[in-house]
Amino acid sequence: MLTGRKRPIVFGGPSLSEVAAEKRERLDIRPPVRCGDFAPLLEEAHPGTVVIIDGVFNSSLAVTPTECRQLLERGWRLIGASSMGALRAGDLWSVGMIGVGEVFTLYRLGVLRSDADVAVALNAKTYEEVTASVVHVRAILSSLERRGEITGGEARRFLRMSRETYWFERYWDEVIDSWRRGGLSGAAADSARALAADPLHHPKKRDAQLAVNCVLAHRWVEPLTPAA
Repeated sequence: MLTGRKRPIVFGGPSLSEVAAEKRERLDIRPPVRCGDFAPLLEEAHPGTVVIIDGVFNSSLAVTPTECRQLLERGWRLIGASSMGALRAGDLWSVGMIGVGEVFTLYRLGVLRSDADVAVALNAKTYEEVTASVVHVRAILSSLERRGEITGGEARRFLRMSRETYWFERYWDEVIDSWRRGGLSGAAADSARALAADPLHHPKKRDAQLAVNCVLAHRWVEPLTPAA
């Protein structure tokens, strides 16, 4: 008889904001992953499941592909989505890391190539997003295009404009103001602000919920060793 299941370890921050409390209680949630966070896990006798959602990019060294590979080699199930997780899964899908969601798919297809496409500045205390990522900007522009508020050509031009701003300085207000100067109408600018504030239009948050739901459905969670 199984005594239960080891709680999946989830490294996340702002992308987990829409995950319900009852689901959080079934997870071992830790801050955004950084270099060195996997070291204690490598010593555990019974590997389980690790999910990378968010990670640090600037305040300290980012978790490396080598660290992820070491975790896989020790028998851990490693899943990536949303932000740093999608980036590392895009690096390591061929050696067993599982990628989930839209952002991972964009890396896998080569639409996204740089870590700067998911990077954002985080509040050091709350881990809330302070700046806008390229993947979030893409999603908002796609929504505006589907609603007929901008053309495809305008969406591509506004995306190029946003990419030219360093990710650590890409604030939403400034992004949308630059689009206004580039020809975006006032009504479309208001729509963009509303969409940017809506979690349903945030690809990282959507992917984080998908990854959590998949793990909690036990699709990838390994059971604990049966009690003696």
